[in-house]
Amino acid sequence: MSELSVRSDLSEIVQYTSPSLPIRSRLVRLSRMHQSSAACHWHPELEYVIVREGRMAYFVNGKTYILTPGQGLIVNANRLHFGSAVNGSDCVFMLLVLHPLLLCSNAYTESRYIQPFIQDSGSDGVLLDGEAWHLTVKERMERIYILSQELPSAHELEIQSEFLALWAQLYRNTVEKNGIHRPAEGITTVMNMLSFIEAHYTENIVLKDIAAAGAVCRSKCFNLFRSMLGQAPIEYLRNYRIQKSLVLLADDKKSITDIAAVCGFNGASYFSEVFRQVMGITPSQYRQNLKKHR
Repeated sequence: MSELSVRSDLSEIVQYTSPSLPIRSRLVRLSRMHQSSAACHWHPELEYVIVREGRMAYFVNGKTYILTPGQGLIVNANRLHFGSAVNGSDCVFMLLVLHPLLLCSNAYTESRYIQPFIQDSGSDGVLLDGEAWHLTVKERMERIYILSQELPSAHELEIQSEFLALWAQLYRNTVEKNGIHRPAEGITTVMNMLSFIEAHYTENIVLKDIAAAGAVCRSKCFNLFRSMLGQAPIEYLRNYRIQKSLVLLADDKKSITDIAAVCGFNGASYFSEVFRQVMGITPSQYRQNLKKHR
């Protein structure tokens, strides 16, 4: 089971795998995540995925990319995103998360090349498939992944060098070529509503409360969630509560009744009913399965 650590605004607290650089690298199997899907989140780092086996859907700021073996996707900084299974199939993918601070050697470089790309809504997600420059970028990402796993002498310098060359390719083929696009309407509003859910999911909140957090009407709230996240607000709230309960169920000292209350459910029976709808088993059965695999 893979769980994300997030702040109150749903930005992920990225756990770096390098002791000396702001970088995270690992191989991920989607089926090990809750419902074969990561929670919707964002972070100031750039994220790169490339599919090794199977296929997956990757959501970025309201757009969904279907990735197949060999295809890669770059998710820009501070974008709402998550990956999920396609028709229940599993997927293995390489994940790299790198902070743009690796590139900011001086103020000019940051203002001239880094910030324009980060601020470009046309570069929310950059699909890498068959173009020549796509192949070059994927090769550099593969090199960074290997360096971050093997950690040879002076790997920090090599990683920064590869990342700089990679960013130059991105800049030339996005912002320099196409200009800067304005952010899509509603992204900030959705982030505010997600932050509200994260802060108040333990309480008895309803659609109008979520809408109020975004300063929109209920129908606008519903439509934004549907277009940006692919699910209704209350559906998102339900799934978020279930995801939070999974961590608590790993603690045998906590009763099902207590977990239901902590996660915002009105009673253990209702919690068990919703849990079964989402997970296909009861909370008690899930807890027993955890014990078997310890």
